Amino acid sequence: MPRIKDAEEIRKEISAKYNKDPKRWQVFISRDHKGFYGLIVIKGDEMWLIKEEVISPYKTVGLGAKDRMEDPSLLADISPFQFGLRPLSQDRMEEIMELVDKGGPIDGLMAKIMRCEPKPIRAIKTPIVLQGPVIHLPKSSEILSERQRRLDAELREGLEKLLYRKYGQTVLPYM
Repeated sequence: MPRIKDAEEIRKEISAKYNKDPKRWQVFISRDHKGFYGLIVIKGDEMWLIKEEVISPYKTVGLGAKDRMEDPSLLADISPFQFGLRPLSQDRMEEIMELVDKGGPIDGLMAKIMRCEPKPIRAIKTPIVLQGPVIHLPKSSEILSERQRRLDAELREGLEKLLYRKYGQTVLPYM
């Protein structure tokens, strides 16, 4: 079974890898039956699973692990766009705002932007950045193998224990 780490450590690992090669990433988010957020980040056959709880508007607590995708081709039809950071010029942002103000459709313009290659953070010089897409899945199990579902359950159990131990107020009822 993959080694479980603090979610922040996993995020740093993902960020470092993204900045080395920002192409061909996919990001999915869902909520499980306990209400925890599940984040699945995929690059090629590498997969990171993160399970989190929002403690406050400024803080999340979570656990994560890195694993391998058994069949990355299963994800090919989920989104036509790869996840990434795309710099937006002031002119492009004004174009988006103008369409929104007029109540016009922005899907064509957004698709055009999303077809641009994602950039590493160090290459972005504009003050505005578009991040995404992040695909919402009704159930994360739709793209997980049986082994990964077990890992997801292990992350959930570990998060419950962590919350109970360090943030009891989030799991115990007030009296």
